Amino acid sequence: VRRMFTGRGSSLPAIVASAGGLSMPQARRAVASVRAQDRRLPRDLGPEQWAGVWREAGRRP
Repeated sequence: VRRMFTGRGSSLPAIVASAGGLSMPQARRAVASVRAQDRRLPRDLGPEQWAGVWREAGRRP
């Protein structure tokens, strides 16, 4: 959680990729899976969206 809210990045997928150790395509898919592409910062996501992002992020190929 701390890495998400203090991480650097110009977009939510960039922050998710950096904090979660994901590739950008994986992070983009995770963010898109919860329909949050238009969200800019971690604080813009609700609890259900966070759960969805990390559920999808855990499905690494």
